[in-house]
Amino acid sequence: MLYSVSEDGVIKIFQLREKTLHKVFASENITTKTGSALPWRPIKSMVAANNVVYFGDDGMNVKALDWKLGEVFYCYSSVLICNMHLL
Repeated sequence: MLYSVSEDGVIKIFQLREKTLHKVFASENITTKTGSALPWRPIKSMVAANNVVYFGDDGMNVKALDWKLGEVFYCYSSVLICNMHLL
């Protein structure tokens, strides 16, 4: 898998198949765990692990995107807790 982010706020995930990249996910219209639309902000940093994309933007918290569900969970930076099952 290849993960990419940009300042336009879009996270894209690609899979390599037969020497060609195929987009498997784009973060347009993602929601929070409660169903609210995620506000658009430029993405500044990103790391991915176990189908979760952790990213930082101009907001105060790190976000965790479960791209298979299309849902964002907040990781509270001041407490350094980022466990999707507890939030």
